[in-house]
Amino acid sequence: MIANSPTANFGGFLLAKKGEEMNFFSHNKLDYDVIKRSKYFNKKWYLETYPDVLKSGMNPIDHYLKKGWKEKHNPSESFDGNAYLKENMDVKNAKMNPLLHYERYGRYEGRRGGIKIKQKVTYNVNVIKKIAHYFNKNFAKLLYRNVIKQNKNKRVLVVLHLFYMESWNAIKLYLDNLKAYDYDLVVTYVRGCYDKRVLSKIKEFNKNVKMYMYPNRGFDIGPFLDVLQKINLADYDIVFKLHSKGIYRKQIYIYNQIFKNKDWFYNLYNGILGEFSVHKVMKAFSNNKNIGVVASKNLIVCDPKHKQNLTQEIAEKYKIKLHKNYRYVAGSCFAIRAEGLEKIKKQNLTIKNFSCTKRGIFSLAHAMERIICAMIEKQGNIIYGLKVPHPIYKSELEIAQKTSSLRLLDDRRFVLDDEFFYRGLEGKKIRNYYVKRIALGDINRSWKGKIFKLHECAPYIYLKGNSQAYNRYCKENKRMFNIEMSQHRFDCLVSCIESKGFNAKSMPVINAADNVIMDGQHRSCYLLSKFGTEHKVRALFIEFVKG
Repeated sequence: MIANSPTANFGGFLLAKKGEEMNFFSHNKLDYDVIKRSKYFNKKWYLETYPDVLKSGMNPIDHYLKKGWKEKHNPSESFDGNAYLKENMDVKNAKMNPLLHYERYGRYEGRRGGIKIKQKVTYNVNVIKKIAHYFNKNFAKLLYRNVIKQNKNKRVLVVLHLFYMESWNAIKLYLDNLKAYDYDLVVTYVRGCYDKRVLSKIKEFNKNVKMYMYPNRGFDIGPFLDVLQKINLADYDIVFKLHSKGIYRKQIYIYNQIFKNKDWFYNLYNGILGEFSVHKVMKAFSNNKNIGVVASKNLIVCDPKHKQNLTQEIAEKYKIKLHKNYRYVAGSCFAIRAEGLEKIKKQNLTIKNFSCTKRGIFSLAHAMERIICAMIEKQGNIIYGLKVPHPIYKSELEIAQKTSSLRLLDDRRFVLDDEFFYRGLEGKKIRNYYVKRIALGDINRSWKGKIFKLHECAPYIYLKGNSQAYNRYCKENKRMFNIEMSQHRFDCLVSCIESKGFNAKSMPVINAADNVIMDGQHRSCYLLSKFGTEHKVRALFIEFVKG
């Protein structure tokens, strides 16, 4: 078993969670697709080698996933699953399918065993790097011994926000790769969401660790910025900003990439704390003084327009100027020069500046995640990316691109509200959309599971003189969705329409399935109060992909 690989002892972690539902490693379509794409599964060879499979009539991939690997069947002549399990006892103890584990994690962790290497002599250093872990687990340290020597006096700080306590086992093994250097560890965690046993393990791992408990505010960014106020950045050269990166969706399409299960987590950590990449990070900072941030290359991204606008709006409140097409690290795990954080620290942001953590709302935490990196580039420094392996998922990617809601942002026939797009459309799959006229009386409104007509809605009732009902509606929106509404804001909207006219591009957005308005309710209610139910307006109709 490889001590420095990120899922060593992961099997023990899984066994410790015995009794819980572990769908993460169950045989499902995702597992099937992984094996189907693997170059180490050969259907023809599998059927010829194991005649019982052919007699059973089962699909060879299904057979291998369900029972074949348990019966010590190999997936091909190129991969020995039994040797892989023998070499990696944590995988064996967790009762994981060897090829499935290798394709998802082992290949990125430098796992030994399994692959049958043909006898070849090579002097290509890139090839040597790829196969070296089969022969010497300390090869990375040997290869980068000069880098380690050059940076032995570098002062390193690791700030880890551990919301998902179960991630510690994997994160600990990435931190093991940093042992060649002198580093201090700060761990932040959330009040009411921690496991004392995990905190004890962290103290055993690093006796000098500093630990801070915070309310659940600002995701990982709020605690990180609060920690900056507690430390002297001049004491450090490099800061590793980490967090536990949970999974609340099994698959996500974002920044023109597909991430499944823990792909994003492993991309973030393999980019800066892998067996080889941790030394590449130190080397990059030493060799190029213009490098300000190092992270996984595929996660250094530019935001779509609506997120740029939302970030700029918050940045202006703090008198921070950003470049229009700023870049940042999606997932906010990176290594950064400590001196580059000084300007961020001068904003004097603490945990008190951040609101309670809620998904679906673009908050100060989301903006600061971007601003940290954007300010590094604005200072003339570079965000440098290290390549990490990432599955393409070609078929899923093609479907995601065709159904992405982002294509609406490039259509000049209409203008979409940035907050609404982030809250209501981002990440949604859209089959089709079109613009057409609709009578105001035909527009519906969904509220608390019920359907209403516009003349029954609070904004229309307010225009007819009932301010109390509208005030209750505003409070409910704030409580349920954290959306700021008030009589004053509505009055300003009405005044703007009456003085400047109605902007036809700011049209209502309607779900084509049931004529339910998704955005533009207040404007539509104003028009209804002026022109009645028969009046027609141009609206954007959206047909969503079901499921």
